[in-house]
Amino acid sequence: MSGFWEGRDVFVTGATGFIGGRLVREILEAGADVTVLTREANRGEDLAAAGAEVQEGDITDPDGFAIGDPDTVIHAAAWIAFGIPSSKEQLFRATNVAGTENVLAAAKDAGVDVFCHVSSVAAIGPTPGGLYPEERAVEKRYPEFQNLYAETKHAAHEHVLENHGGMRLVVPMPSVVLGVGSGFQGLMEAFLEGNVWRMRGDNPTGFVHVEDVVEGTLGALEHGEGCYIFNDRNLTLGELWDTFAEASGQPAPDRTAPLWAAKLLAHVVQAPYKLAGKVPPLSVEMIEALEVPLTYSSRRARDELGWEPAMEERLPSDFAQLQSR
Repeated sequence: MSGFWEGRDVFVTGATGFIGGRLVREILEAGADVTVLTREANRGEDLAAAGAEVQEGDITDPDGFAIGDPDTVIHAAAWIAFGIPSSKEQLFRATNVAGTENVLAAAKDAGVDVFCHVSSVAAIGPTPGGLYPEERAVEKRYPEFQNLYAETKHAAHEHVLENHGGMRLVVPMPSVVLGVGSGFQGLMEAFLEGNVWRMRGDNPTGFVHVEDVVEGTLGALEHGEGCYIFNDRNLTLGELWDTFAEASGQPAPDRTAPLWAAKLLAHVVQAPYKLAGKVPPLSVEMIEALEVPLTYSSRRARDELGWEPAMEERLPSDFAQLQSR
């Protein structure tokens, strides 16, 4: 890493999350002074041990946190879930949309130099016209949002683009992020257990490894500006299983099921969770995502940042870790 971080004062939300935690550890090692915001202070104990200052607060309340006087703000806090029960929709919107608005406003008031909003390709949505390039302004690509996560990420993304003022804005937009500890670790575990099928009629989706997202985000913060899509490969579910097979040494499934059968199963699985006001492990929204193409280009990140993702080289160690448990 460059000397960009030496002595830099950085405020980070979402630091206990999958991407945020890795970013914090990297910039701490590079010499930054880091303050992390967490809902509960004890959740940041490992980051405090690594050298971060931990502040307890709540981004959904504009008076619920004190940003201080940092040079850089990294806003990585977000609620990522699918099949959200109606009882949690208000909090979901407050976290992803109002929370972003509150952090951005605080950063502007503090005179921050660099603001990083960790967005997602979900802010773009399906790509029926082919690969979506970073050079284009973000737009809703489909008549309806597929899910509440996509709707809220789109709203937060647009707000940041339109209201960042004079701050240098960096917006990493990862596709489906893989790695141990990710929200999609269950896919990897299900593959190892032999509990996956190929889907007949599914469309390709973008995938990327978390370590590549972190490397790209740090590069963008150091010498980039604007939106950067971080997507390694666009794969159908069957192609993903083949990639997992190569990485794990375990055979890929040869069973195939139609999407309608998977959707029927998802209806059955999610029903009791929604009645209980809980987020289901499998939802209809997840299956519906396979019905449309979600393919993206990372040409700008590759050209401007020299970003070279290596998902296929990183996955074997992830599978080795899971297999050793």
